Amino acid sequence: MSNIDHRNADETPSRNEGRGTGLRSEFDEGGGFDVREYAGILWRRKWIILFSVLIFMFIGVFQLKKSTPMYSASSMIKYEPTSTQIVEFGEIGRSVSYVDEIKTQVEMIRSPRVTKMVIDALGLMDNVKHTPRELSPVEKVIAWTQEQMRNIRKMVIPHRPVPVDPKELELQGAIANLQSRVGVRQHLETKLIRISVTHPDPIRAARIANEYSVQYIRSLNEDKSESYRYAITFLQNQIDDTKDRLENAEKALYEYKGDSDLRVMEQNLSIAVETMRTLSASIEDTKNEISMYEAEAKAAEESEVRSYLLTEDPTYVALSEKRNELEIERIAMAAENEPDYPPLRRLERQITALADQITSATGRVRTEAAGRAKLARMRLDALQDRLGEAEELVQRLRGEMVQYNVLQREVDSTKELYDSLLSRFKEINVSADIEGSNVTIFSEAGVPRFPSSPDFTTTMVLFTFFGGFLGVALALGLHKLDRSIHTPQQVETELGLASLGMVPYLGGTFKIPLVRRRQRRRIQLIDDSGSMSGQAEAFRFLRTSLQYSTAGHSPQVIVVTSCFPREGKSTVASNLGIVFASRGEKTLLIDGDLKLPITHRCFQINKRPGLSDILTGQCEWREALHTDVNGGLDVIPAGHDSPSPVELLESDAMMKLITDLRKEYKTIIIDSAPLHGMADSFVLGKKVDGVCLVANIGRTRRDILESVTDSLTSMNVRILGVVYNNQVKRSQKSTAYYYGYEYGKRYNVRHRRGYREEEETESNDNN
Repeated sequence: MSNIDHRNADETPSRNEGRGTGLRSEFDEGGGFDVREYAGILWRRKWIILFSVLIFMFIGVFQLKKSTPMYSASSMIKYEPTSTQIVEFGEIGRSVSYVDEIKTQVEMIRSPRVTKMVIDALGLMDNVKHTPRELSPVEKVIAWTQEQMRNIRKMVIPHRPVPVDPKELELQGAIANLQSRVGVRQHLETKLIRISVTHPDPIRAARIANEYSVQYIRSLNEDKSESYRYAITFLQNQIDDTKDRLENAEKALYEYKGDSDLRVMEQNLSIAVETMRTLSASIEDTKNEISMYEAEAKAAEESEVRSYLLTEDPTYVALSEKRNELEIERIAMAAENEPDYPPLRRLERQITALADQITSATGRVRTEAAGRAKLARMRLDALQDRLGEAEELVQRLRGEMVQYNVLQREVDSTKELYDSLLSRFKEINVSADIEGSNVTIFSEAGVPRFPSSPDFTTTMVLFTFFGGFLGVALALGLHKLDRSIHTPQQVETELGLASLGMVPYLGGTFKIPLVRRRQRRRIQLIDDSGSMSGQAEAFRFLRTSLQYSTAGHSPQVIVVTSCFPREGKSTVASNLGIVFASRGEKTLLIDGDLKLPITHRCFQINKRPGLSDILTGQCEWREALHTDVNGGLDVIPAGHDSPSPVELLESDAMMKLITDLRKEYKTIIIDSAPLHGMADSFVLGKKVDGVCLVANIGRTRRDILESVTDSLTSMNVRILGVVYNNQVKRSQKSTAYYYGYEYGKRYNVRHRRGYREEEETESNDNN
């Protein structure tokens, strides 16, 4: 493998794979709330939280030492809710519920009226005015804020102050001051009300609490007496008005009634109603007769019906029979005699007369039917006239009775109201003299022996909680503002870079001074046979990851670099060279950081000649080579300082050197300068098989890492992955690498112990 250009561009992993359109913080990883992640964030900034808690605890102690001891005394009263009002007519339900009534009484106890009565009874005007209640820190902040808002309002909205009597302002201030010391609340879910008073003087606190109970009961009694006086006056006025109304109603009823009686009016109405009923029945009968007569008259006009009607008439029947007899006699006589026979002609004249009489009888039938119908109609008109008169009489009688009943009901209702008012008036007069109060003193306040505030436990817990809350908020805020890398998963998700491994914390006392005396760098090399076998195992894992970081072949020439100085790239490069060489492979470590070399100090070799001397042609690479400096590792130091390191690294001599070294060594590791702001590693990256980035958890910034990886990708430089340096300390026992370290350590101890036992066994056998 002579040239890096043999690499297929398709093999270069795109770091954008798996990345979103923007950076996501670890708060959003997993799509939910990760308790372990937040716990890790808070643990990394535990000193900030602890410092905040200590500061607030100190403030709490200072507040406790500065606070004045306050004593609290409590008295209790028993309140029986009233079920009815003083003045009621019938059953009137309660207008408010039991709970609302208790709340009303609680507010009445703390009212300015009762407070003023307490101040007047105990003579607390001057004392309350000049001993204001001590405010808590929160109350002080609220009061200061309110004062500033009032000042701002005065500037924005100018107003003219209203003149107020100074004594009135003084009284208002005293009432407000005493109210701030009083707490009133319902005791559990009972009828008891607790009155608590806080005061620097325990005796005065008890006196004020007891006086509140007394003055509250006194105010209720005064209100009740005033209510009774108002009720008596109200009822007296109502009785007088009702009495006048009753007299007027009785007078109107008497004048309307006159000499008549209601019973007579009812009898007349009953007769009139019965007459209407009889007339109505007669009218219906007459209407039926008219219909029948009209039907007969109409039927008499028809011949068939008329013959039927004539058969019912005895006169017509008699005449018809007589005519028939004469007709028979005429026929017989005509048969025997001449037509002019005198008896025959007389008989014919008789028959003619009977025919005329039959005709008259037929006309009379029609005339009688029409006459009967007309007579029935006349009778119907008369009955309807009488019915109208009867209806008018009934309406008049009913109107008189309605007016009479109205006047009678007015008299009855007014009399009933008058009797009720008199009865209630007598009850109130008796109740005002004998009814007791529905509020009694359940227990009096005793003199407190110990102060109730400040409460040490509550205060310290509160300040500790606020300190912890502020510390946690500050820690999360700093974490949110922190742009450094926190977890390897963050780099994999956001930047799409593979994680090659995590290098454990390499402590020690090997310090190398730099240009500034106060700045020291420490590099400790692993010892595969010593106590650092756990760390060696981590570097072996890193070696394996690098070997499998590219598809098809292992990278031969690797540049180890970082974003900034002091992120552990030289430590990683040096120890990585040791673990590669520990397998017996020819491994070369080149110090390519020509600006700030450190490899020669780490392995305690001469800095010159070195890489810069090789590239400038002052020596061959074998002359600058230090062989087997640590476990078979060969090292080429940086050499003499060069004014233009980038030009040397970019020269053809550097490419030729790498080509020659590829033939001699299986693995070549180049410790290069940091990437950010320097071009050394970018130049070397185009000449090697890949670049290994070293990142420091909690120090390397995400935006810088993203910037340098973008630059490397744009130059078609293969990024093998990221190594996380200084990640695992022995104190971080929750990480898997610590367990790996301990596991390797125990394994190494057991291995050495077994080896010693075998040597002892062999020695005993030989002896």
